[in-house]
Amino acid sequence: MTEDNDKKRSLFYGGIMVIAIMIIYTMYLNPGNILEIVIRGSALFGFMSLFLAIVMTEYMTEIKKIVGKPFLKVHHYFAYTGVILILVHPLAFSLKVGSLSPFIPVFTPLETFLELAGRPALYLFMIGALAGIYRARLKVTWKQIHLVNYVAILFALIHGLLIGTDLSFNNPLGILYILMGIVVIYIFFDKRK
Repeated sequence: MTEDNDKKRSLFYGGIMVIAIMIIYTMYLNPGNILEIVIRGSALFGFMSLFLAIVMTEYMTEIKKIVGKPFLKVHHYFAYTGVILILVHPLAFSLKVGSLSPFIPVFTPLETFLELAGRPALYLFMIGALAGIYRARLKVTWKQIHLVNYVAILFALIHGLLIGTDLSFNNPLGILYILMGIVVIYIFFDKRK
């Protein structure tokens, strides 16, 4: 039993390390100034952290065995880290462009909405996080509200693929993030069974 948990723990942490190394390597290939690195890194690592928070909901009972801490504590660690990082992303971008426009969603035309889908994603993540924080007060409805995180992460992925510096349909990190998006869709529908 312990050996099996050790293998799962190695896979869990090893997977995180592989993604982190891929992010760092991809950013290394296209270096920028410190502000650009903060903009790109916060988006990529924030997405990774939120992805892991979503994925671990499929393995609630196993997380304690694998990580050695209660599921909710681990889930919240990744969720809070992700939310903070995705807040840093538009804040840093606002500094770069000298405007608060990165916080204002644009809904038309469709192409622009999709390119800037990270903007509504930010607000959806905030709504999802608040639903989790206030789950005791929201009682039954918190889970339905918390589902906006699935839409938010897909919006963030679309945004990154369409206008992000480091994600594209033909680089390994972009392909990995597309696969991560497919996993999120699978988990969403698996939870609806």
